[in-house]
Amino acid sequence: MNRDSGPIVYLALTATTLFWGLSFVATKLALETIPPTLLLFFRFAAAGAFLLLLLPRRTLRVLSPGDHLLLFVTAAFEPGLYFLFETLALQRIHAAEASLIVATIPMVVLVLSALFLAEKNNWKVGTGIALSMAGAAVLAFLGEKSALHSSSSAQGYLFMCGAVFTASGYITLARKLTRRLSALLVTTMQVVYGGLFFAPAAILKWETASLQNISYRSLAGLGFLILFATVAAFFCYNFALTRIKAAVASIYLNGIPLVTAAAAWLLLGEKLTYAQAAGGGLILLSVYIVNHCSREEQPTPDPLLQ
Repeated sequence: MNRDSGPIVYLALTATTLFWGLSFVATKLALETIPPTLLLFFRFAAAGAFLLLLLPRRTLRVLSPGDHLLLFVTAAFEPGLYFLFETLALQRIHAAEASLIVATIPMVVLVLSALFLAEKNNWKVGTGIALSMAGAAVLAFLGEKSALHSSSSAQGYLFMCGAVFTASGYITLARKLTRRLSALLVTTMQVVYGGLFFAPAAILKWETASLQNISYRSLAGLGFLILFATVAAFFCYNFALTRIKAAVASIYLNGIPLVTAAAAWLLLGEKLTYAQAAGGGLILLSVYIVNHCSREEQPTPDPLLQ
């Protein structure tokens, strides 16, 4: 493996964190005039088409019918169910709140790994999981729009919990795929099948949708989601994973909630209460603890990303 990572790798990780952090705000803007089902379909269908143009045709020949089936099931978890839950949640809660709950995904992955992959974790991991759950509880029940006072917010938190668990299931399943297939190929087919996953709902919504009422703000949000939050972010992150450990790369992603909170404050006029800040702090602390006590092997370089 090439251990000479260089500044370009960390620049790629910084770009990934920025793009995914801003994606929550972009989704909020897009949802102002674009229905959720059409937004999800447009985002992944367009990104999938773009990635297919970049992918060497020879790489598609290595996929068997079984591979296609497994890739479709994987895409059903994410982007399928994950982005459906996330989009529904962003109609009900603040972008900053949603991004902080997403920070619990590494904790759930560790639990699933212990249950289904027989991986042993020490007491520090258990402490991290406990802190993460406590932070999510503080965020949900003591925030400005508490689930105790707003049924809409309560639904938003539940949808984000669904997003966390489906994303964690995807990560567990995807480990089998990335052992045999390149990261670029898995990413491309995942996005393509994600577009197909949302196609039926988009077709049903198409006849009643008022596309002429879509605002320029929403179009700008959609364009950002397609080009930056989907295509560019996945390329940057996959490139970084070919050169440094996954645990090191994941540390950068812990900055996503901070990017989202700053962007939501600047662009959407949102704010976090002291209770929400405390809950977010517990979540980020838990992720920090787990990242520094988890040992992961360095991945095999992806020849398509060299």
